[in-house]
Amino acid sequence: MIYQFAGVEAINTAIIDQWPSLCKHKQWVAASTCTACFVLALPMCCSGGVYLFTLLDWNTASWAILIIGFAEVALVGWVYGMCQVWCY
Repeated sequence: MIYQFAGVEAINTAIIDQWPSLCKHKQWVAASTCTACFVLALPMCCSGGVYLFTLLDWNTASWAILIIGFAEVALVGWVYGMCQVWCY
């Protein structure tokens, strides 16, 4: 449950950072985010949910995530310089 809260808060923070005028309507942003997540999760509760889960599991959990992670680390090291990233 705590991981869901952290995920929703991360999405809300990204939305409010992108559109600062929504800062005074944080409760509506949170309600909209939760409603969108609920609607997007409804297909998982239907008869094809197991198929969708298997499809997402096979296509998203692969070597691509590891390769993208290494590429991000290399890019940060290249842009900022290794000494600035690792040296204090």
